[in-house]
Amino acid sequence: METALVGVLGALVGILLSNALTMLLDVRRRRERITDVQTSLRAEIRSQWRRLAPLDLESRARMIVDRIKAAADQESDFTPFIPQEDDNVVFESVVDEIHILPNDVIDPVVLYYSQLNTITRFVEDLRSERFARLEADRKVEMYKDYIAMKEQARLFADRAIRALDASLATNGQ
Repeated sequence: METALVGVLGALVGILLSNALTMLLDVRRRRERITDVQTSLRAEIRSQWRRLAPLDLESRARMIVDRIKAAADQESDFTPFIPQEDDNVVFESVVDEIHILPNDVIDPVVLYYSQLNTITRFVEDLRSERFARLEADRKVEMYKDYIAMKEQARLFADRAIRALDASLATNGQ
């Protein structure tokens, strides 16, 4: 009877240890995944943030607005070329698991990418024939709106990067 009891207790302890180790490994994998996702998002946002340098946006905006107005003054037409926005490869690949991130990170990251989506849709309008046919004053206003949206994206990027940095620092990365 004692041998059977020791065997049963040994089996129970083994099962409990196995389950505890499995849970610890799951927690470790989850933390690693969270770190991986945050690091990847941070890299993508920083890459885009660098292309949104405020001085570049302001000087480019002044130049384009001046060209639109100068063309109108000469009774000709100028439509600026607006490049398509980059794809958000990292965000699109992790969006289904965004819920694993800390709440303090989710909000600024989602706000940033929502702003980028808005800009992407606006760029489609700026690249359209309809925009090309607009009068100069309306083109100028829309182009200024585009630049303002880019400036807002940079602010959102700053906040997202700070949130990601803080979260990664908290997790010892």
